[in-house]
Amino acid sequence: MPVANPFVIRDIRRCTTGRASMIEAPVPVRHDRGNSLGFLRLLFASLVIVSHTTELLSGDRSSEPLSMIFGTLSLGDLAVNGFFIISGYLITKSYLGTRSVHDYLIKRIARILPGFVVAWLIVATIVAPLAGGQEGMSILAGAGWSLLLQAPYSAHAFAGTYHNSLNAPLWTIPWEFACYILVIGLAYAKAISKPVVLGCAAAFLLIVPHLLLRLPPSMALGDSYAFMLNGGRLIGMFLAGATFMLIEHDRIYSRRNAILASIIMIATLPFASLASVGVAIGGTYLVFMVGFRSRSTILRNINARNDISYGVYLYAWPIEKLLVMYVGFTSMFVLGAVTLALAFVAGYLSWIIVEKPAVNVARGFMKRQHRLWPRARKVSDSAAEAR
Repeated sequence: MPVANPFVIRDIRRCTTGRASMIEAPVPVRHDRGNSLGFLRLLFASLVIVSHTTELLSGDRSSEPLSMIFGTLSLGDLAVNGFFIISGYLITKSYLGTRSVHDYLIKRIARILPGFVVAWLIVATIVAPLAGGQEGMSILAGAGWSLLLQAPYSAHAFAGTYHNSLNAPLWTIPWEFACYILVIGLAYAKAISKPVVLGCAAAFLLIVPHLLLRLPPSMALGDSYAFMLNGGRLIGMFLAGATFMLIEHDRIYSRRNAILASIIMIATLPFASLASVGVAIGGTYLVFMVGFRSRSTILRNINARNDISYGVYLYAWPIEKLLVMYVGFTSMFVLGAVTLALAFVAGYLSWIIVEKPAVNVARGFMKRQHRLWPRARKVSDSAAEAR
């Protein structure tokens, strides 16, 4: 006898009678095709490289383009915010369109973990020795550490250079996965489909850490403050994207709204306590205005079939650090261009060899699992037809 899937996502919806009904089916979600989100992800990965190039040559943000203008966020900060905004939209939509929490976790793990683990091992075994680092742990122990999405470390790696980290940008990856888990928590708290709740949570996370700066010295948070500030910013951006997904409709897109969003973002960027809020409001709108309303066929085709953006993000830093150490580039334009080209190659190889096969394996596994729970599938189908 077929066994019902115990992990089917349950969504409480209000019926026309006003009573709550329990539906064992995914929430119906409109899937947008032919968008430019792939282009934006690749653009954001490239902007991270541009931002890091200036910092790796000068040691600080004194020559970083956006920091020079506004003195708050860098291009790298802005790009990472964009990553999390897009992720909030797509991951929330993925959860609501997935038949079970089990499937959702498989998809998310398959998308983020294999590429990270392989990049971790390559950096630890190849880049670290080239960078003059000392072996800090065995490969087996390191592989286990990478499963926890922790960045590789090797003492004395890139000694004598600015920012001597093996792969500094990887600090954002655990926060990305934390957002995946947060979506499940929000769903069980019945808040995943409430834009007001998500929007207020985003505002809280983006504003409160800055208010903590006003605490007296005796109550200073020390190193934990940076943790709260960075984590609050990333999760806040993720929730901003999720909120936009819930309130999105065709009429929300207009030139007037795009101008208003631009004004909000530009007006708040000079203020450290408001910059992230402005990006969450204005930047979120602009991201999806470009992502869904751009008519450019070129933009829609860039990074659409082969999504190399994650691999570019994973490998750009160690590539650029090795170029600085061994080639000795002094021109930020030359260093940035060479890094960008090599990171694109690494990102493509990561997608073709690691990421895409992992996603395909996950899909095959889920199909086999679905055959074990045909009753759950039929319930889901019949409920969808009833709606």
